[in-house]
Amino acid sequence: MSRGRAKMAASPTGAKTAAPTSVAAPFPDWGADGELTVTGQCNIFSWGTQCRPACAADAISCQLGLPSGQCQAGGEPAVPRRVECGRVGKCAGGEWANPTDTYMVRCCAETRLSSSWKQYANCDVWSESNGPEIGGCMRDKTLLEAEAICASAGARLCSAAELLADCARGTGCGFDSQLVWASDEQSLPDPAPGPLPGPAPDPQPMPTPVPAPDPQPTPAPAPDPNGDGSTCPPQGWERCGTTWPPLTTGYCCSAGGWYGITDDHCNPSKGGINALASCCAYNNDPNHPDYTYGMLVCSSQCDAPPAECTGVPAIDSVLAASDIGCQIGLTQLNDVYTWAGFCSAVRQFNAIGDRKLLLGDTEDPNGAAFGLSNVAALLAQCMWESGGEAPFTACDENDYPPSSPTASCTQRSDGELYHSLNDQPWACYVDPQMTMTAETWASWAPGPLKCEPGTGSEKCCWWGRGAIQTTGPNNYGLLQREVFSQVPSLSGIDLCTNPEAICQNDDAKWLGAIFYWANNVQGYGLEAEAATFDESLRKFVESGFNRAASVVAGADFASGTGGVVNNGYWGATPAENAGRLSNFDFIISEFLAAGMTIEGGGGGGGGGGA
Repeated sequence: MSRGRAKMAASPTGAKTAAPTSVAAPFPDWGADGELTVTGQCNIFSWGTQCRPACAADAISCQLGLPSGQCQAGGEPAVPRRVECGRVGKCAGGEWANPTDTYMVRCCAETRLSSSWKQYANCDVWSESNGPEIGGCMRDKTLLEAEAICASAGARLCSAAELLADCARGTGCGFDSQLVWASDEQSLPDPAPGPLPGPAPDPQPMPTPVPAPDPQPTPAPAPDPNGDGSTCPPQGWERCGTTWPPLTTGYCCSAGGWYGITDDHCNPSKGGINALASCCAYNNDPNHPDYTYGMLVCSSQCDAPPAECTGVPAIDSVLAASDIGCQIGLTQLNDVYTWAGFCSAVRQFNAIGDRKLLLGDTEDPNGAAFGLSNVAALLAQCMWESGGEAPFTACDENDYPPSSPTASCTQRSDGELYHSLNDQPWACYVDPQMTMTAETWASWAPGPLKCEPGTGSEKCCWWGRGAIQTTGPNNYGLLQREVFSQVPSLSGIDLCTNPEAICQNDDAKWLGAIFYWANNVQGYGLEAEAATFDESLRKFVESGFNRAASVVAGADFASGTGGVVNNGYWGATPAENAGRLSNFDFIISEFLAAGMTIEGGGGGGGGGGA
């Protein structure tokens, strides 16, 4: 069984955590007399409230939110339709489904309906899951609902062939790992002719009713009854997003698609899903290492960790035994980052040049402990930088409140424009004609960041991307020169002409973070910075993994490395440092439980500290 954990959170940055609310969908409202109102909109999460049951004669139900012209008298079509995985290999194969079953919705169109729609080189269609034309992520919809959603956007359901060609992959909502409706209709044989109708039989007397037995109490659900994470997250969880393990402030998913912990979110009779009922539990034992970090213990569906990750056997054995990728949220539900991508990026990076991610000296008995501690610090910062309290939910920078049409130009506190950071000889050329749309954005954000010529976002294509975000033409140019141009598998990528490529490749999402860590955090070529890093890491390991004993230049090992990531230098306390430290302490505790030690058996010192 794989376990995952989520930390204590107050306001997740990559997940929806709010009370159930009304979200306007692109369907008309029904008046009380069955007529369509001109300006009304059917609330997709409150059908039957704004939509009246007195619908037109040929409508199945006003609660479906469908105009009468898109409904059929007598019920939905009976011919099975195809459903396929949103991304090939991310979930079980396709199947024929009853049209009244519910699946996810992705739409295809022959033309680009707006800048958020994607087209891949092998595909003739444009695709989208969450664009403004669709009105948000459309989860758990019947066939008729799905067809109406796409039609209202000026599109259609993708065909099975298009889905199997991955033409709709990566369009958001976490649907890469879910089954989505296809347009294909199953061919059924013509029914055999039935007998001619005859006279009705004489009525038979009704049997005497027998009292129903007393209802028996429903047994409490057992956590993960299959014992392998296969039933976790619970069915329907995807309607709220891809955050798993859930947050301690969002372990329920409402019928409307919002995380929370109120009765409206958790009560099954209201359509809520409570992860604590089947997949997760609080750990109330203060002696358990998870208790210190405010974690939920959850079953998860995760890919088996690769036997080789960093290429250092002593490190890789601990990484595999701890299944750390699964523990920190790199589950099958996560369609942004993968653990395999991290491992591949580490190996590729350490195979080029003389900058290396420090993995310890293989001749040193404590070498693996040094390497694992450095990996823990890197992962802890990546967790926070890629989603804050909802780790690994964003590759592109989000449009943070207060939202702005020019957020892609800068969200720096000093207001300096990203594209103005171009004074180095290796800086990328700033092309005013470049047009780009972010691959990822948080559910709470108004939409993806964009840059378009002739608008306020002209030249503004250099926003942050990656697990530790690369920003500005200087940094993109350096990353291209020192890393991407040196990695054979990335030879077709030029960040100076397509900075969004960082978020279009599983390895690339990590490479910027690993390069920044090796270059800046470890102090490559900077004697004083390198000495501070080395001394703090040595103190941390040799003290039995005690942060309080690792203080150098005013910061312990986890806080100092976070200071370089967040503020550019060691002694500057990073924003939201408590969350970053919680990540680090948790990862260290998992490594210790999986066998990380120091010479002389001092590996039980614990990851915590003052």
